[in-house]
Amino acid sequence: MPALPIRVVSATVRKDGRLHFNQVKMLQDQPPAGVMLVGVDKAVGLLLWLVPQALIEQHAKVQHHGYSAALSFVAAIPPPGFPPSVVVPHTALTAQQWSQIQSARTNTMHRHVADLFGL
Repeated sequence: MPALPIRVVSATVRKDGRLHFNQVKMLQDQPPAGVMLVGVDKAVGLLLWLVPQALIEQHAKVQHHGYSAALSFVAAIPPPGFPPSVVVPHTALTAQQWSQIQSARTNTMHRHVADLFGL
């Protein structure tokens, strides 16, 4: 049975608690079944939200016209309809995994997180 297509998008939690997820929706691509949003909180670990594409579309704003949409919110107050975040403490990861995720830039961070969850 083939796996459902899940788009993994990660972002670092800013000092003010906000997350800004770029390219949560690619406007030219076939939409995935859902999106796994991963907030990297250096003090806590990973904050995960697995949401259907339809819910992403309700809240995302056009980022680059005709290309992509982005989503921004405070980690403690996700958009309406989002489930509470699932927390993966950084202590549950190896030191190497945590270091790679924390030091990576956007696309590399997405890849490290996706690899961590086998996506």
